[in-house]
Amino acid sequence: DAAFFETLRDSECWLDLALKDEVAVPVYGTRQAAYRNDNRTGKFKDVRLAPGDGKVAFAAPPAESALPKEAKEGDVLVGSASVCRSQTHAEGPSRRPAADLWYYVPPRSKNTKDKKAAPKKKNETEPLVVDAAAAGRARALLGDALSAGLDDAASVKLANATADAHVSKLKKEASTLEDAAFRALGAAVVAYDSSKARDVARAS
Repeated sequence: DAAFFETLRDSECWLDLALKDEVAVPVYGTRQAAYRNDNRTGKFKDVRLAPGDGKVAFAAPPAESALPKEAKEGDVLVGSASVCRSQTHAEGPSRRPAADLWYYVPPRSKNTKDKKAAPKKKNETEPLVVDAAAAGRARALLGDALSAGLDDAASVKLANATADAHVSKLKKEASTLEDAAFRALGAAVVAYDSSKARDVARAS
């Protein structure tokens, strides 16, 4: 009857679905332990109850990673806490429901912490500057034998690598280099790239 279904328009509809896997709910002996998720000292311990005895326990929200993937914000997970004769009889006939558990699924958390990007190599972040002055300094550093047959861009690229190698040598072998050799390498690097003067100074 279309008229009857029309009266149900905009009605609230609840859909019950059975979960494929159970969701573990941590249980604690105190309210404070449940707030803190204190698994080290606050976990609820086994206790023997005589007929008529009672024991208070506090259930904490399940871990977000344990929630079903299909659970969305606003969904309600319904379950129960049970008592049993002992841990070895947890799934046996002695298991009895003791309390109903309800959990409203909150919005999923988002990791807003900015991850530091891995530092990129200089030649990946800065364009290779090739002009007449840079090419001239590069050829002076490399010498005629190494720079012969290289265009300006190739000369600057090779000079950059050579200057880095010189600085590395100064840092590693400063104690074994002759003073004249140390000064010559440092002067060559700084003459090519004055920004490396501080690296040369550190090497000394």
